[in-house]
Amino acid sequence: MDRTRLPALIAVLAFAASACSSTADAGSTAGPGAAPPSSVGATTTTVPLPEPSASARRCDPAAVATVPGEITYDCYWVTVPERRVGFDGDTLRLPVTVLHSPNPDASPVPLVFISGGPGGPGGSPDVWSRSPYLADRDVIVYDQRGTGAAEPNMDCPEVEDAFVRMYRTTDPFVSEAAAMDEAMDACHDRLEEEGVDLSVFDTPESAADLADLRVALGYDRWHLLGISYGNRVAREVLRSHPEGVSGVVFDSAPGPAGLTATALSMAAARGFEQLAAGCAADTDCAPAHPDLLADLDAVVARYDAEPYRTTVDLGGEHGPTDLALTGADVYAFLWSTLYYETSYPGFPAAIAGLAAGDTTLLDVYANAVIPRLHMFAEGTLHAVLCADRSPIFEADPDHDADVLSNPGPLASAMINVGVQGCQAWQDGAVDTSILDPVSSDLPVLVLSGTYDPITPTPVARQVAEDLGNATFVAFDGMGHGVSTSPGSCASEIALAYLRHPDTAVDTTCSADVGPVDFPAG
Repeated sequence: MDRTRLPALIAVLAFAASACSSTADAGSTAGPGAAPPSSVGATTTTVPLPEPSASARRCDPAAVATVPGEITYDCYWVTVPERRVGFDGDTLRLPVTVLHSPNPDASPVPLVFISGGPGGPGGSPDVWSRSPYLADRDVIVYDQRGTGAAEPNMDCPEVEDAFVRMYRTTDPFVSEAAAMDEAMDACHDRLEEEGVDLSVFDTPESAADLADLRVALGYDRWHLLGISYGNRVAREVLRSHPEGVSGVVFDSAPGPAGLTATALSMAAARGFEQLAAGCAADTDCAPAHPDLLADLDAVVARYDAEPYRTTVDLGGEHGPTDLALTGADVYAFLWSTLYYETSYPGFPAAIAGLAAGDTTLLDVYANAVIPRLHMFAEGTLHAVLCADRSPIFEADPDHDADVLSNPGPLASAMINVGVQGCQAWQDGAVDTSILDPVSSDLPVLVLSGTYDPITPTPVARQVAEDLGNATFVAFDGMGHGVSTSPGSCASEIALAYLRHPDTAVDTTCSADVGPVDFPAG
């Protein structure tokens, strides 16, 4: 394998981020601030809503194993109502970790990270202990309801087994989607039998959780940083619970409609088109790869005609497993790699190699990525997606019909991210206002990478325009989630904004970002 492909492999391995379920002995049982004055987000209830509360928990040693010694942290359970409307006394618990800034002059206004998904685990304390943001202020990471170590657990082993079966066969999309729907239905029914109320998992409830979390921890004010789906939670906070929010960084923001099959199809196509355009404009890449999209089509055709077969030890009950990777499976792998700009320089050569039959990358995909693709809580993913999309499909039941009838090379990716349908997952529904743009007088920052294959720059730009008082910055040749790399232009802009949200932020460094420097040959 030539060296130009190494960044792609590193990026792919980063695709499955580690979960936060932190826990070492925590400090105060009342949280870091004063006792909460009252519950937030109160509405008509059957039982009075409880005041938000936090209690100490033991930090998970694995989640804090590599936190530097100079970084201190506290871990909590925050108890929230299972539902705010018609509250009947049932509650959920969310695990929270507060990482304390080592800076004695740190700002008293912390930053809370809202992870993507839906269904993705919260930020890892190990990772965030090395964040540039911690130099200025405390950083809070937490697992949203139904994710990570939150209670109840919404993992679906039925779905994980179905994914294994999908990668073992070369069945057409309609068969694989039907098998996945059957697995999702089985998970749905099992969770219901276990007493889980699946109607309480949606973005408005998660936003209300976040508002309660601030009160429970005793903070008067804080900043929000959302990446990907986390932006939807942040927008709902601005819409319904703006109190206590000093600033918001929206990184890789989806639109009000969220993730549908139609949106995914357009975003994925645009990501590859952006990469191809960058190659075409590069004096080294263009002559070596004059038609990158045609090369991509050749990759899909090659492995559809002759799937790549290999054996991978998936561990657990599966053990050594024979896999058959089709063109759609390879396309899903390449699409997920587009999330990370470190993969871009080697991407054209990687596609050319795959088209020529070099399967080195597929060995990495099969051995290092497939076993870790499904770290999301699949039950939460489906419950939230289906609840949040309910207004779309009530107005237009055939919204995704054209794309789902002919998904083309995106077939495996659609199944991977759960957009093929809701079937049994009709428990929750949200108000149609979730589709309305959110506007706010609060100065906010919206960041986007121009190669982002899931939340495209035009969508993020529209989110910024709708917000009304946003600074929008696009970074040429960057992907999904641009604000967390230490020393990067994006993180420096975000840091400057958070220090002084009411002051115009200097974004001039963005002019020096990109284009992608493709290697010769």
